Parts: sequence; structure tokens; C-alpha cells
Amino acid sequence: MLDLGCGDGSVIAALLDTGASFVGLDHDTRARQAARRRLRGRRNAALIDADFTDPRHHARWRGPFDLVLCLGHTWMLVLDDEAARDVFTWVAQRLRPGGNLVLDNFPDELWRLIESGQWRTGLSEDGSCQMILDERRGLVALRCGDEIDASCEIFSAGDRLCRLWTTQELRALARSSGLRAPRADAAHHLLWFARQR
Repeated sequence: MLDLGCGDGSVIAALLDTGASFVGLDHDTRARQAARRRLRGRRNAALIDADFTDPRHHARWRGPFDLVLCLGHTWMLVLDDEAARDVFTWVAQRLRPGGNLVLDNFPDELWRLIESGQWRTGLSEDGSCQMILDERRGLVALRCGDEIDASCEIFSAGDRLCRLWTTQELRALARSSGLRAPRADAAHHLLWFARQR
């Protein structure tokens, strides 16, 4: 199994007792260090320093895989359509028949908050965070602490952007890459993309 953007390895650690072998990759040094500490002594887990959106790294984890995970809202860090298509296509090619790509079901959850008016540009009630939202492009930036600039309600150079992918956009990615349309798992807030046989 492959965990794209494995962070501190918590998902891998939770699933290792199933007997599966895992490859976790993350480009964040501190996250990988935390994962190494968490997974110390576990033989069926390997960690790789890599950005899963960079095709130069794809040859480092060939597969085939039964399961590819991208959890913790990590997919929201993929901003570019072309990079997203490349990753979906690469994953589809390396999944065994019947294998799945699994993402958090953030499109349903977060777009529902936007449509209800609960998510919008501005400061949080306690003043600890500021959100900048471009609903048209599906982009959001969160500013905390010293990053907050209440006089600036547009994206600035220092903002870390996230993309609020829609379910329709994810369906289109699946269709173009050889994966089935996502199946929503409401109990676990996940989207399952099965490889087409």
C-alpha cells in the first residue's frame, strides 16, 4: 500500500497490524522524522522523501499497489489541474485490478460549509485565524498568528493556498485517468476511486 503525503505516519501505524506493507512518502522533513519515530522497528513500512506531485519522483515507488491513500486533506495541496491529472493517471497505472485510491471526502464537507455561509473571507470569532476564500476558483488561504492582516482580504505572496476540489472535478480526473467515479463512504468521510478493470 502507498500513502501519499504520509505526514507523521499515523495512518500507516494504524494499518500496519493488518499485515500489509506500506510505502509512505512526504516531502516535509519534520513530518518524515515524526513518521520514522512512530514506525521505528516496523519492518513492513518504508518512508521516501518525495513530493508525490513531482513526476521526477514517480519511478521511486513502482507498485503495483492494492491501495493508495491520500488523507488528511493532503489532496487540497494539489492546486494545478495538470499535476492532478498526472497523479491520478500515475496511480491508476500502478493499482492492481480492483485496487483503490482513497481521498478524504472534503468536497462534500467543505463546499457545504461555504454554501451555508459558515466559511467566508474574514477573521475567526476569537481573532486567531483569518481566512481568504476565492469561491470562484475554489482556493483558500488560512492565516494564523503573525500572518493575520485584517486589512488585506486578498491572497498575498506569503499565503499557503489550498484548493477546494469539487466532486465534479474529481470525477473528471477519475474518468480521464482510468479510475471509476468516486464512491462516497459516508461513515468514514472518504471517497474511493476503484481502478477500472
